[in-house]
Amino acid sequence: MESIRERLVDRGNGGESETKDRLDDANERVCIVDEVLPADENMCVNAMKACMALKNFPTFKNVFRGMVARGVARSAGFGLGIRYCHKYLDPTFLDEVLDAVFLMEQELAGAWMLEVENYNDALGCFAATNRSDQAKKLFSHMLNNPFIVPDHITMLEMVENHRDATIEEIFSLMDDFLEWRLAPNLQVFTSLLSICMRRRLVGDVVALIDAMKNHDVVSDVKVFTTIAFIHASHGDLKAVVGVLRDMASQDIATDRIFFDYVINALYGACGIDMCFSLFRELSEDHLVIPEGLYVSLVDLGTKIGLIERTLHVAYNMECEGFQLSSEQLHELMIRCHSYDEIAEFVRTFSLLHQGLQPETPRFEIELYEDLISMLTQFNCKSEVTKVEELARAAGHDELIV
Repeated sequence: MESIRERLVDRGNGGESETKDRLDDANERVCIVDEVLPADENMCVNAMKACMALKNFPTFKNVFRGMVARGVARSAGFGLGIRYCHKYLDPTFLDEVLDAVFLMEQELAGAWMLEVENYNDALGCFAATNRSDQAKKLFSHMLNNPFIVPDHITMLEMVENHRDATIEEIFSLMDDFLEWRLAPNLQVFTSLLSICMRRRLVGDVVALIDAMKNHDVVSDVKVFTTIAFIHASHGDLKAVVGVLRDMASQDIATDRIFFDYVINALYGACGIDMCFSLFRELSEDHLVIPEGLYVSLVDLGTKIGLIERTLHVAYNMECEGFQLSSEQLHELMIRCHSYDEIAEFVRTFSLLHQGLQPETPRFEIELYEDLISMLTQFNCKSEVTKVEELARAAGHDELIV
């Protein structure tokens, strides 16, 4: 049986291929080195690891080619070659590595095969470098080998390689995995929904949700975030409330990320009024208004300079038992650009000091000092005195004006 070295050299047109030239160089080095100390796979792998540590990639590739030319490369050597390609995003060299893998698998006729983890690594490299066609060819190779059993990582990597595909192609991919008795899990569906999220395709989301139910996959907050975001990006407030209702019925709590996505999507689709309407819709549906909704709306209102309305939200947030941070209030304060806005800020800020004050001041002293500085610029002397009193009542006796 001809050797891997011979078969690689014979590839190409008239023996003049680039692979032949590389292997001729590798063979020459192999002969010189092997006269002194025959190198096995372990020695080559250690040398390749050293090259990676030093980021000496040309030598890394030469050592790899020498290992292949000797015919000693197996899982460790090929696996390290693939790992290098994924880590440093080198799909061109990955093609060379995989060619050598396929020839070795063919020559050993089932006595050795590359492990599925290494195939997954290769698929990840192709996904990260937008080489979906190469990924699909590699996946076809896996499909044609009855001894290769893919796992959910394979599925995730192939989903990433299908991020520009149609929903029909994606479902066809899922059918391939089902033939392996491998059903998509929560992570896979989350990745699929993320693709829909980028495209903002409601119909595809509905199809995927139905598929999740068919496979008894229970949604988590990431899944619900994606679904709510897509509905919000289309301005469908009722659908967003429906998502929140489903989450409440399943005792799945929202988080800050959920409302950051939803509020920004609603604002982008319909403007700020739709964001405030979410409060009304939740109240009419007898749903609890979560802290994250207040926080996200305060952040957005601050960002776009809607000061007075945002201050009302901030005060309502406090009344519901959720506290604003010094940082949030400071950002809101420095966005005040008129007398009316700064006066409304002082009024709200004063309300936050009602009742028994904590032993440790709730707000940083810098907040009071910067507020006094702004009030001075607006020539609001009476308000300055009020803020000084608030600072001392809060425990900031060292206030610097």
